[in-house]
Amino acid sequence: MWKAAEKEAPQRGLSWREEGERIHEILCRFFHEYRRGRWTFADEERALARLEQLADEVLRDEERERDPFYLMIDKFRIKQKLLSIWKHEKEWRRKTGFYAAPAHLELSFGLPVCKEDVETGRLDPASRPEPVTLVLGGKRKVRLQGKMDRIDRDEEGYYAIYDYKTGTVPTIEQIGQGRSLQLPLYLWVYQQGFGQDPALAIGSAYYVKGNGGNAAANQRNKGLWRKEETGRVGLNPRKSLDPDDWRKTEENIQRLIDQSLSKAEQGDFAVSPTWDCPRFCPARHICRVDAWILSKKRGTR
Repeated sequence: MWKAAEKEAPQRGLSWREEGERIHEILCRFFHEYRRGRWTFADEERALARLEQLADEVLRDEERERDPFYLMIDKFRIKQKLLSIWKHEKEWRRKTGFYAAPAHLELSFGLPVCKEDVETGRLDPASRPEPVTLVLGGKRKVRLQGKMDRIDRDEEGYYAIYDYKTGTVPTIEQIGQGRSLQLPLYLWVYQQGFGQDPALAIGSAYYVKGNGGNAAANQRNKGLWRKEETGRVGLNPRKSLDPDDWRKTEENIQRLIDQSLSKAEQGDFAVSPTWDCPRFCPARHICRVDAWILSKKRGTR
């Protein structure tokens, strides 16, 4: 009746989603140890050795349930991505002279807060189990739960929010069109849910893995940045926003959210994909997007 496709067979190695989750955990524990002084940027060899050791520790539990050959390939790929991030991180620190530890790592809201995860560096101590209620446009209220990967803050309180991404990321145009809400929502959650001053926001961006070849490649400029503050994080993004554009972008995104929620309240759940679906989507075998795209090409939508 549903005409659902046959569910995909279990993967022999890690799925794209699982790989991303393991990288997030490794980086969280790695920088948690930096906050505790276990390694420093002055001793790069020791730091890199510890990063590789953490990768082995996190992936060790997969050995009992995965095909050894596929897992070996997964481990190599994950370590290459971690190496690329490490190269950028150390070069950026050296360039800017900014060696402060991240203010928050895996800061969650509306999710269970496990004491063991906090103690082992898998979850930020400031995490809160209650959802965050955002007030958008002065009237619409939205309750959210989630987790922010990393937040850097300087001595003056200016902050930048990062989301680690190992795959493709949306463009600033797509973000401004409301096609990807993650970055602006993180900013508003941190401001309204954790009491941060909006005037001190530097931006919110994806921290991508890069190509691994160029250590100085800029891997943190893909997102929303306030033009007058980007120098604080050693960036010069071509598409950063001046104060007027920043305000208009926020207002436009909030308006689009309000429109989408109004449709949902009226029972309008028409298929309307924003762009190409990710390969790791767990709902592909029941998804109607392929049929929607085909009907659009045929002119029968």
